[in-house]
Amino acid sequence: MFRNFFTLLISTLLAATAAAEEVPDIVIQYADTFTQSQAGNGLSDQLSPGRSLHEEYATWFFQGMTHPHNRISPGSSLMRDACARGQRWWREHPFERGRMMAQYGYTVVEREGVWSQGFEKSVFASGVAGEAGWWMTTLGGRAWNEVGLTQADRRAPATRVRIVGYLSPKGRYGHIGGYEREVLVTSAVRVEP
Repeated sequence: MFRNFFTLLISTLLAATAAAEEVPDIVIQYADTFTQSQAGNGLSDQLSPGRSLHEEYATWFFQGMTHPHNRISPGSSLMRDACARGQRWWREHPFERGRMMAQYGYTVVEREGVWSQGFEKSVFASGVAGEAGWWMTTLGGRAWNEVGLTQADRRAPATRVRIVGYLSPKGRYGHIGGYEREVLVTSAVRVEP
C-alpha cells in the first residue's frame, strides 16, 4: 500500500538533517540538467534558505531514492524532478545502492537489539554502552511485514530483533527530530530471548 508521499516528506524533512557532505557527482549532473531545462524560470524561490541548488536537489534526490515506490505529490518542479530521478536511480542501479548511501553518510549496519514502537515512536536500542537509541523505519516506507516483522511483532510494546539496514550520520531524525540517528531497515527478524 502506498503512503502519502507528501506527508512522509514533510515529516522526514522536519526531522532529518542528513545531507551529503559533498553532493554526489551524478546528483550534480542531474541538478545541472534540470537547471538547463528551467532556463528563465527562476529557481531561487524553490530553494530552502541558505542552500545551494545542488544541496537542495541532493536532499530531494535522496528522498526519492530512499522512497522508490511512493507517489510524488505536488511541490516545486525541483522537488518533483529530483524525487523522480532518485526513484528511477534506485530502481536502475541496484548494485550501486550501498555506494550511493555511503556518499550520503549512511553505513551498512547489522545489529541485534530491542525495538519499541507506538504512537509517534519507533526506536531501536542495541544495548551497546554509550549508544543512544535510533529512530527505526523501513527503507522506502515499506510495510514492516515486507522486511520480516509480523503483525504480532508490531503489537508488542518491545520486541527483540536482529536488523540489517543503513545507519544515518548524526543529525535529527524521527518524531520532531528527537533522535540523533535513524536506521533504514532492509530486513528484520524477531529474536527469541
